[in-house]
Amino acid sequence: MREGYLQHNDQGRYEIPNITYFTSGEPIQLLVNGNWIMGRIEYSHSKGDYYFLNEEERIYIYNLSGIKAREVN
Repeated sequence: MREGYLQHNDQGRYEIPNITYFTSGEPIQLLVNGNWIMGRIEYSHSKGDYYFLNEEERIYIYNLSGIKAREVN
């Protein structure tokens, strides 16, 4: 799995620079408090930005810039 730190690209989506970008519904893992958490990227129309969602544990994470992530194959 390829990993790196998320940032916004020119289209407003989150990306791991020079690796991949994520859009609504795509699976992703985030490193949170030393643990990799599985979830997906979704878009919030009210906030005008993408966020991370893990439905099982009801984890919502906004402002993803600078968070370590990896793509899920």
